[in-house]
Amino acid sequence: MNETRANLDKKTAELSKLKAINFKQAIEEKQAIVNELNQDFVSIKTKKEQLAEMLTSNANKKKTSKKKSSLLQRNWKT
Repeated sequence: MNETRANLDKKTAELSKLKAINFKQAIEEKQAIVNELNQDFVSIKTKKEQLAEMLTSNANKKKTSKKKSSLLQRNWKT
């Protein structure tokens, strides 16, 4: 009976160890997925910021061009 109990304890310990390994692998896999998603998020966020800066720059250039055009038209008339 003691031998059976010892064998059961040993097998239970082995099972716990295997479960821990499987959980560790699952966690590592999920962490890899999260890291990849985070990299994608940062990339998209950076592109969004670059596009916003480009749009602002283009809007400012358009305003400047309109002002210069208006000024040239006024000077041309006089």
